[in-house]
Amino acid sequence: MSDTITLEAEKRDKLGTRECRRIRKAGKIPGVVYGHGEGNTSVALPTKLTTESIHKGAHLFNLDIAGKTESVLLKDIQFDPFGVEILHLDFARISLDEIVTVLVPVHFVGEAKGEKEGGIVEHEHTEVEVECRADSIPDEIKVNVEALGLNDNLHVSDITFPEGVTPTMEPDTVIAHVAAPRVTAVADEPAEASTEPEVLGEKKDDEGDDAKSE
Repeated sequence: MSDTITLEAEKRDKLGTRECRRIRKAGKIPGVVYGHGEGNTSVALPTKLTTESIHKGAHLFNLDIAGKTESVLLKDIQFDPFGVEILHLDFARISLDEIVTVLVPVHFVGEAKGEKEGGIVEHEHTEVEVECRADSIPDEIKVNVEALGLNDNLHVSDITFPEGVTPTMEPDTVIAHVAAPRVTAVADEPAEASTEPEVLGEKKDDEGDDAKSE
């Protein structure tokens, strides 16, 4: 787990769609903090550092809100229709020693044996859901696929997770699969066409001979 990122969060009193648009135009991301028996707190976060941290797989943050620091877990991200710009963030207040459930990115390592035989590694899941302490959330789960041959599957049960990190997905869930190469059927060669088209109404040679003999 990497060091927890601290974000300067500006507390905001105005709510609504128009206010969120104004915040985004000002170069910040609107968000909300909730949980642990406290009321909701609406905030505005620095776009660059927040976005970079999320893209690196960060889940746990320290939010400095008006001089008070709170540990929070990222719970939801709202993207624009193109999945590029972050429009809104939801955070839940947590204690660092509590058990949380999160999705962690999978980092596939190595070249599968089946790839050398023309197979293709298909990633069925690029994230795995795990339980662990809030202060022990891994940035990623490394999965080595080198031993996979053609038509082999890699299941959740095949993954070695860090100490204290427990998968919540079914053990037989397929994470990756090596598909055999597809064989393209070769179409039959078309029959060779006659080079001299038949003329309608023209008698064939044997028909002409029969006519002459009458």
